Amino acid sequence: LAGSVCTRFGVFAAGMASAEDPRYTVLPQRERLATRA
Repeated sequence: LAGSVCTRFGVFAAGMASAEDPRYTVLPQRERLATRA
C-alpha cells in the first residue's frame, strides 16, 4: 500500500514539474521526431 502511494505521489510530482517547465518534455519529443524525418 505504501509503495502505491509513493508511486502515485511521484507521478503527480513529475506531472507538476512538467507542467511548470514543459521544455523537458517537448524538446526530447521534437528531437526524436527530427531524427525520424
